[in-house]
Amino acid sequence: MLKNKQFVLGVLIISFLVYITHIWINFYYIATLNVDFSKYYDYLNYFLGVEVDIDYGQGVLYYYLISLSVKNKIELINIGNIDYVISSSIHNVNLILFIFGLVGIYRLLKFKKFDNLTIFISILGLLVFPQSIYMRAVMKPEVLCFATLPWILLYLEKFIASKTNINLILTIPFLVIALNTKGSVAGMIILYLFVSYFKVFKILNIKSLLIVSLIF
Repeated sequence: MLKNKQFVLGVLIISFLVYITHIWINFYYIATLNVDFSKYYDYLNYFLGVEVDIDYGQGVLYYYLISLSVKNKIELINIGNIDYVISSSIHNVNLILFIFGLVGIYRLLKFKKFDNLTIFISILGLLVFPQSIYMRAVMKPEVLCFATLPWILLYLEKFIASKTNINLILTIPFLVIALNTKGSVAGMIILYLFVSYFKVFKILNIKSLLIVSLIF
């Protein structure tokens, strides 16, 4: 019973801090004024029906999600508030991806036998870390990689522990999304996984490796 109360209290504190930081970001930061916004703006225009070329060399899923949020508010947009509507859409999508990543971190650390107190303290530290706040405030696809990476590591750890192919197969959607998001991030993820999880290749037999490769 005490553990359940601690878990609920931890979730409430984290939820409150997520809400407060989200409101603060919305109030004090306009994502369209970021120096890199102009480089990525055509991705939004493309999905909003403007005839533009998107050839910057990044994956489009992140920008597609933002465009869906903008479309839901399209009737509210006028020349006086367009920056605020787009900024709010960016912040909302970033928030959802960030929360998805936090859930993945919790599941990963829980699988690694960390207690709830340690996990919640770690997440609270991450919530107020300046780079985390910046990541949630700007339109950059790194937040999509943040959302998927904990789930990749979780299912890899489960595969190593159980030797069941289903866990390895479950990493594939998250890994494909992460690797197709941004080239520099993909390079870092591949290098990290190769160094830290090379043991996966030792566990796989030829048949399993072939199946996983075909699915990938």
